[in-house]
Amino acid sequence: SIPIQFGLSQNHPNPFNAETKITFSLPSQEKINLTIYNLQGKMVNQLIREKQFEKGIYTIPFNAGHLSSGIYFYSVTSEGQSISRKMIILK
Repeated sequence: SIPIQFGLSQNHPNPFNAETKITFSLPSQEKINLTIYNLQGKMVNQLIREKQFEKGIYTIPFNAGHLSSGIYFYSVTSEGQSISRKMIILK
C-alpha cells in the first residue's frame, strides 16, 4: 500500500539489546536522512544520508552494538519535514 502521509513508526523491538528495526513511510519520492542522537542531542550514527527513496514504506535495520545502554532518539528528515522518536538500548 502507498502511504498518504510522511511518517515514522516506533522502532521494534523497543527496548532492545543490539538490533532493532526502524520503519518510515513516504507519500511521494523524497530525499531523506535517518539519524540517531544521544540524550545530549549529539549525532551518534547516520543510517541514511541524502538518499532518494520512491514513495512507499521502508524498514531499516539498526545495529547498536557499539552504543552503551541508554535513551536515544532517531529522526527521519526530508525536504521540509522531520519526525523523531525515542528508543531505549538495554545491555
